[in-house]
Amino acid sequence: MGYRERILARACAWLRATADVDALDNAQVIAEPYVTDGVPGPRPPPPYLSVGLTSLGIPVGRLEVLSTILVVATFEFEDLHAYVLTFGATDVTYTAVVDDDLAAVLAGMREAVDASGLARAEVVGEELWITPRDQDLDLTTADGLITLADPVGAEVTRATRRAVLSVHGWGAGTDLWIESASLALGHSDVIGQVLADEGTDEGMTVEPLGGVRIVDGLVDTAIGERYLAEFEVVYDVRGRPAAQVEGKSVQVGITLVRHEDDSAPMLIDGNIDLE
Repeated sequence: MGYRERILARACAWLRATADVDALDNAQVIAEPYVTDGVPGPRPPPPYLSVGLTSLGIPVGRLEVLSTILVVATFEFEDLHAYVLTFGATDVTYTAVVDDDLAAVLAGMREAVDASGLARAEVVGEELWITPRDQDLDLTTADGLITLADPVGAEVTRATRRAVLSVHGWGAGTDLWIESASLALGHSDVIGQVLADEGTDEGMTVEPLGGVRIVDGLVDTAIGERYLAEFEVVYDVRGRPAAQVEGKSVQVGITLVRHEDDSAPMLIDGNIDLE
């Protein structure tokens, strides 16, 4: 799941939980766009909310380099096999289904690892690169179809990004839904349970950019009430981990001066073995 999809999924969860006294169901809050493979998708009947991003990935501040641990996992493919990685005492599992292949297994295990909150994972070629969030948490496996390389020190870059989220209200009364959800951003339970992801870098903050605007116009096939509000979303992104390479020798240059008036100093180049 990319950053766009994560932001929209969390935004939908926030709106469903807070826009009305009775939580809205999934069909009442949908993510844009509606078009899939060039075909307009079905919309629910009004009233409903839709969310989209009008901008994404705007840099905020400087890059940060973090030290971490990288474990590279390789998988052998087997139909209907239940693949298991163990983080400390917690198992993370993906079971191959009919028509899966190795790429599907890697993608499924990546999603399972990310969803566990115990580590981040990324598919690189035919390998799964895993960076545990707790560097002291042992990653093991008793699965004969998974091979784990020895952990190595690595570095990842982290940066803060900004996006603009648009929330559209379709139908009468949806302006009150948007206003209710906006006010709920000040509640600690909304921040803690819906938007934030404590201990990880996948949470986000949301702040209103002005109020709710009235945008009367075509609603599906008739002229009706439509409302629009924009919100600033701030979130973190991470780069691919890069393993640290231990140096075995270092080249040095030394200048020896025999006397302060010596016009021909002695220059020495050489290597120092660090092993």
